Amino acid sequence: MVAKAARQAAREGVDPANLTGAVEAELPAAPRLQLASAVDRPPRGDDWLHEIKFDGYRMAATLDAGEVHLTTRNLLEWTDRFTAIAAAAARLPARSAVLDGEIVALGADGRSDFGALQRWLGVTPDGGAERGESKRTVVVYQLFDLLFLDGYDLRGVALEQRKTALADLLGSAEGFAKGAAKSSPKGSANFSPRPS
Repeated sequence: MVAKAARQAAREGVDPANLTGAVEAELPAAPRLQLASAVDRPPRGDDWLHEIKFDGYRMAATLDAGEVHLTTRNLLEWTDRFTAIAAAAARLPARSAVLDGEIVALGADGRSDFGALQRWLGVTPDGGAERGESKRTVVVYQLFDLLFLDGYDLRGVALEQRKTALADLLGSAEGFAKGAAKSSPKGSANFSPRPS
C-alpha cells in the first residue's frame, strides 16, 4: 500500500484527463509503431518538430498493473531480451501505459551503436558475442512518446503535451535515458541529406 501511495504521489502532475485530446479508452493491445520516412530535404516552416534518429530497436512498452511487455514494431515479444528495461518500466508511477521509444547501445562517444547492440544480444551474422558478454556496453531505452496512460488514449493529444507528460511520468525513474530524445523546431539546421 505504501508503494502504491508513493507512485501516486510521484505522478500527481500527470493527469491524463486534463490533456486536451485525451480520450477514455481500454488499454490497447501492443501498438504497431510508425516508422520515420527518409526524405531529401526537411519540411519548411516552424510547425514541425525534428528528433534524433537513433540506431537501435524501436520498441513499445505496454504496462498493465505492474506487468510489462516489450514489443518490436513488428509486434514480436522481446521482454525477455531486455529484462532490466521491463523491470524499470514496471516501477513507473502508472497503472497502465504505452511508451514508445528505441532501445539502443551507446558507444564511447554517447552515440547509438547498432553493431554493439547486436553483439550485446548475440545476434550478429557471424555469431558475434554471447549475450551480455560486454559488461561495458550501456543499453538504454530512449523514450520519446507516451501513447496511453491510466485509461486514456493520448494519441489525439498534441505531441509537445505528450512529451511533457512523458517527462513528468519518468521524473527521477532509473533505467531510462533522459533528455536524449529532445525535439527541435529548427531541425533543418542539422539536416543531412540521405546518402545516394
